[in-house]
Amino acid sequence: IPDEVKNDWLYTMIFQLKKLGKLLSLNDVITKKLDNIQTAMEQIVDKAIIFLDAERGTVFAVDADTRELFSYVRATDEDGAEKVAEEERMIRIPETQGIAGFVFTTGQTVSTANAYDHEYFSPEVDERTGQRTENLLCVPVSAPGGYRIGVLQVINKIGAHTFNSQDEQVLQGL
Repeated sequence: IPDEVKNDWLYTMIFQLKKLGKLLSLNDVITKKLDNIQTAMEQIVDKAIIFLDAERGTVFAVDADTRELFSYVRATDEDGAEKVAEEERMIRIPETQGIAGFVFTTGQTVSTANAYDHEYFSPEVDERTGQRTENLLCVPVSAPGGYRIGVLQVINKIGAHTFNSQDEQVLQGL
């Protein structure tokens, strides 16, 4: 095996192991008793953003009483500073609206390289936050009994045109 191939392989393995360490620390988020659902949602999304090299992400949880999905938007800059104003962070949508609603109601993962061309995409959140969704990956989130309780999505893959199948597997594993 040529040295350059060995070096590429070694670099890739080291990079993946570093990312795995970040993912494993997500277990701390899930197993610790947290103050409230907003804190839990923000920490899970922060880990997904870092691990999958995304600009931002969102966890939509279902509100069974109103049949809505609700979320707290997370978008941070390189220094970890929040890029979305506090008053713009809470989002509520009907549980069937947009890509998140489609994923929630069907249980199917959606990955798209061009969100605005996707038949279920709704630009409402972009308009509200001033952000622009280019590409996204959205997966269903299920409780231990198998029923869906929400969706997790990451938006705008950094350094790539779209999320890949490895990203899909990682996000589904969260």
